[in-house]
Amino acid sequence: IMKRITLFAVSFFMVMAVSAESSKRKVNIVFIGNSITYGAEINHQTEAPPVRVGEQLTAEGYEVNIRNCGVSGSTTVDWLPERNSRIFQYMIGAADELAQKDGALVFTMMLGTNDSAIGCYSLGAFPPLSRTDTILCMGAGFSMAHGMQKAGEKKPVVGIVGDSTFFHSGITALLDVVYNKGNVTLVVVDNRITAMTGHQEHPGTGVTLLGEETKAASIEAVARACGMERIRVVNPYDQAATVAALKEEIEADEPSLVISRAPCPLHIRKPLGATRKIDAAKCVGCKACLKCGCPAIAIGPDGRPFIDPVQCNGCGLCDQLCRCGAIKA
Repeated sequence: IMKRITLFAVSFFMVMAVSAESSKRKVNIVFIGNSITYGAEINHQTEAPPVRVGEQLTAEGYEVNIRNCGVSGSTTVDWLPERNSRIFQYMIGAADELAQKDGALVFTMMLGTNDSAIGCYSLGAFPPLSRTDTILCMGAGFSMAHGMQKAGEKKPVVGIVGDSTFFHSGITALLDVVYNKGNVTLVVVDNRITAMTGHQEHPGTGVTLLGEETKAASIEAVARACGMERIRVVNPYDQAATVAALKEEIEADEPSLVISRAPCPLHIRKPLGATRKIDAAKCVGCKACLKCGCPAIAIGPDGRPFIDPVQCNGCGLCDQLCRCGAIKA
């Protein structure tokens, strides 16, 4: 069943992607992904998703050339141009080869199953945040941080998981940190829901998957029960307080837990505050407001930032980054 679902999703995407080229009936596709794309545990030469997609498009009258660049174990970070990894170069080589052929050159990417919980915080690996150094699997933010510190890493180590991941596979790693006298800073980004995979409930929300009210597990209480003594709860929309708390906990000579708690805006579906706008007379074009990675802030034709009022939810993070007082509600 899983194979059929995966094939359907990829096939649908590809059919939509090449529809504009249907008159030419020629398409060249580079498939980027991990073991699922590669076709691990099946015959990857005849049964892998890229092969099946090629067969389907051929049956629909397309002339198709495909290159399966799926690599088992690869994560999103492995495919970043900045990394210039062997995997990235492998994909570039395949793309260069197909670019010489007639027809559209299309890229399709299916990643996530090897990333850190496939959570929103995984996106922190990308600019402008660029704050994730190592990504492995669900819950590994805590366990890898503990292992790195015990293996002799000299720099402070910070491990991150989401609230749903904490209850899924973060508790045991936190217990290991305490039990083995680790010294790392653990962060739970608690947006009160399983956000990136579809806003499912979890043991910390107080609601079952059937929509029934139930007991809400407390991250703080669970951490205390595991023996964690330093526990801080911060509001991520208060940047100064959050940064101060993180610095203090990173410098502490014992393990600590920071819970960054604020509801997911896409889940609560209401503004957090008044819509922001940039006063062009005060803006000096420093682009500091872009550093928060807000999708509502972009660069206009004049080279200066502007805020899209449709996307702005009034969180106020950009206000705190602007040193010129150019951003107001």
